[in-house]
Amino acid sequence: MHGTRIHEYDVVIAGCGPAGATAGALLARSGVKVALVDRCTFPRPKLCGGLLSGKTMALLGHLFGETLETLSAGGIIDFVSREYSIHWKNRALVRQTSDVPFILVKRNVYDRFLLEKARSAGAEIMEGHALTRVDADADEVFTSPGMRLKARFIIGADGCHSVVRRSFPMYHGRHGEWSANMAVGMEVAIPRNAATQDMDHPCVHLGYLDWGYAWAFPNADSVIVGLGGLVHKNKRNFKDILATFLFDRGLISRPDEVLGLHMQGHPIPYGNEMHIPVYKDLLLVGDAAGLADPITGEGIYQAQKSAEMAAQSILQALGTGTHPLATYPSLLRKALLADLRYARALRVIVFSALKFLPPRLIGCLVAGAHRRALGVIHGTRGYPFTIRFPQTRPERVS
Repeated sequence: MHGTRIHEYDVVIAGCGPAGATAGALLARSGVKVALVDRCTFPRPKLCGGLLSGKTMALLGHLFGETLETLSAGGIIDFVSREYSIHWKNRALVRQTSDVPFILVKRNVYDRFLLEKARSAGAEIMEGHALTRVDADADEVFTSPGMRLKARFIIGADGCHSVVRRSFPMYHGRHGEWSANMAVGMEVAIPRNAATQDMDHPCVHLGYLDWGYAWAFPNADSVIVGLGGLVHKNKRNFKDILATFLFDRGLISRPDEVLGLHMQGHPIPYGNEMHIPVYKDLLLVGDAAGLADPITGEGIYQAQKSAEMAAQSILQALGTGTHPLATYPSLLRKALLADLRYARALRVIVFSALKFLPPRLIGCLVAGAHRRALGVIHGTRGYPFTIRFPQTRPERVS
């Protein structure tokens, strides 16, 4: 291994998903020599409901000048709906319209779109390179084709099972807590011509599992149906729960039809936010830093927002010598961590109420709170529902 040629960069980013691609694009367009490595070749399949919230759309405008119109013209957006509904199992509690539209994308399309922004900005993209080891002392990463990459800074955007995070001493001390806050998401795509019920708006269903929820999101040619919840809070098999949900929604005619569907699962860091995701010259972003929303499970916005903060910290470090440890955690606290910490505390109340209150009372609570919850999703409110954020944009990373 010591005889392997070393390839040197200012920044190496592990992972080419939304977090890695966003950080790579922002750094490369500022003249930073960047390499992005990923074990997959893009476009690659990615399990996700593919919902771009209002705050994600605002971030795309802020970072890249993208709008609903430009994304539609580029074929990135798959479905748009202003309507939404919330259900207790299969009984509708709320069906309303939102001032801010729900934008739905296919993740293989969206992720490739972001990665091309990094490539066009000048980042070097290494697809099909699985990260095997990180040397935090030498600032080096090693990939399965035998590549040895050295950088001034390394960004771990390599997801829930991050190889980069394993180099953090505190990761091993928090392993039990991390496992306790792990959720599983399970999804299946039902072709529209095979569904027994048409779908024209996003639906969220409560009551099918504990500490989580089920959903059905329309695409142009299919319906993405899934569920997610904390693993240790659910004793019943997630596949069986999904089969029941699909049958209740009228998307399969018999529960045993689920055996013929291509179901896939993926891990979600459901309340594992790291408050100091920096160790030596390593920075973590997105799911690698546990930044998914502890109630909704949303991760795209948190991935791209944390990538913006990491890029800003590294640009400052390269320009002034200020280490990211002095800047990145504080930026995250203001932008994400305060909300995520509150959400993790609030979810105890939310999911306990859903488990123990009668459905009629749950319906009353949902009817009274859904507009405020919608504000949190779209970014006009913080998790203390009484707080409303001013509609200002942060300073752009150039």
